[in-house]
Amino acid sequence: MNLMANQPLAAPAATARSPARAAAGATKRTRLAADLSPRGFAIGLYLEHLEEASFLYEQRLALLDDRELGWADLADFEDRLEAHLDALVLGGELALAVCRQQALQSDVGEYHATISVICRHRRLDLLRVALEPLDPADDERIRAACEALARELPSEWVG
Repeated sequence: MNLMANQPLAAPAATARSPARAAAGATKRTRLAADLSPRGFAIGLYLEHLEEASFLYEQRLALLDDRELGWADLADFEDRLEAHLDALVLGGELALAVCRQQALQSDVGEYHATISVICRHRRLDLLRVALEPLDPADDERIRAACEALARELPSEWVG
């Protein structure tokens, strides 16, 4: 909702549906968006946590390439990223739904956060859905998925 004009926000130009689903006439899912309701407020918070997690993930990647910094210099970024991931996990099913929605259209940082949250919820069904459209030629998304899985994959899924 546009708070200044007290009008709903314009619909997004692109939908989260794949071209194959759109061509097949699949039904459109309701898009989760922030609004003035308590649920909408929570959605806005979860979207903000995803954005912050994305920023911190990408900053961490940039700092990993800085030869002048040691691994201990990354601790602040790691701690802040962890706080945003925790908030998304504590958000339960609604935060998980926001992550799933954003995973289809997100940048690599949000994708990393989504894979992390899915693993922490121990939702193998959602992990399969999130990994299915992964393009083997997309090195950045592959790296994001691998790093999230290396940190978050539940031990009972291994083996």
